Amino acid sequence: MIVVHILAIATLIYFLAIFYLTYGVYKLRRFKQMADTTVNQFSIVIPFRNEADRIIPLLISLNELEYPRDKFEVILVDDDSTDSSVMVIEEHLQNSTLDWKIKPNKRKTASPKKDAITTAITSSRNDWIVTTDADCIIPNQWLKRIDSFIQKQDPVMVCGPVSFQASRLWSLSSQYQIVEGIALQGVSMGGFGHESPLLCNGANLAYKKEIFQQAGGYTGNSEIASGDDIFLMESLRRKHPERIRFIKDRAVIVKTPVMKNWRDIIQQRIRWGSKTSRQRNWTAKGIAIIITVSNLILGIALLSLPFNWQSKDLIIQIGCSKIVLDLYFMAQTHLFLRQKLNFLMIIVLAVIYPFISSYIAIRSIFGGYTWKGREFRH
Repeated sequence: MIVVHILAIATLIYFLAIFYLTYGVYKLRRFKQMADTTVNQFSIVIPFRNEADRIIPLLISLNELEYPRDKFEVILVDDDSTDSSVMVIEEHLQNSTLDWKIKPNKRKTASPKKDAITTAITSSRNDWIVTTDADCIIPNQWLKRIDSFIQKQDPVMVCGPVSFQASRLWSLSSQYQIVEGIALQGVSMGGFGHESPLLCNGANLAYKKEIFQQAGGYTGNSEIASGDDIFLMESLRRKHPERIRFIKDRAVIVKTPVMKNWRDIIQQRIRWGSKTSRQRNWTAKGIAIIITVSNLILGIALLSLPFNWQSKDLIIQIGCSKIVLDLYFMAQTHLFLRQKLNFLMIIVLAVIYPFISSYIAIRSIFGGYTWKGREFRH
């Protein structure tokens, strides 16, 4: 019965956290105020390492951007690729009208990606930095919408939505990533809805170069391999709390493909989770802890069913209540992202997710991870 009581308390706290986020998503209004003319100039920064097989869709989408060519540049930073990434980029863009260049990464810290972004910013010529990932696809209205948002809202950082894309709806690993991606976007939008940013994603992020430089770039967290997005947002928020904004606009959703196997999925999630303990935002930390602990306790309760058979109905009822709550929370974000879901797979995931998330949380605290052929330790 002790497990059941702990589960009930944890679920109640979890309910309050999810209600807070759900209401935040509801409060966050969609952006519809398009400006009459384009004003801002952008430097699109794209770090890459061994992306020869995945970068072409991004290059195609860059070529299709509907924004004056003289108002943006593309800086691709090669992070010591050992494949044909550079050759693929050069062949694909050699006849492009884009203003583009490839620069080698200048390694100075323990974080290759932060070094790559800093390398690009040092050689950039425009006022606004926009980052995305080498395996993403960007919408053709991307810069135009961000420009209008900047004109109307006067932010120093613009955080944008990201969605996971998969071709196989019956793949459990694909559905896991899509569902979790929807949940993470919900957490991000929920925080912004309360004007208390919790998360952002470097695959769709824009910020003023001058403000980045004034903040000292990634000073203070350069020893952490991940977190180029979160730590920068927290740094800028300390000096400009009212000017970190989220652009809730379907026309700026950046699409990223799902990982192909569970090993890469787990490594990516450990990488994401490894930066949580270093965040300074206690609201973000608190929500992360509540979600992690509630999933851990639910997993323990499910495993203890053979020993608490007399409490099976209550454990199952609490578990089902959590599933319904999660579905309602994700539905708010799904209405905005409009992703394809397999609801049978969602039910299966609802049962196994507490075990997966608990394993990742433990590994994030006590273990390192491998990413793009490199090993990282906390």
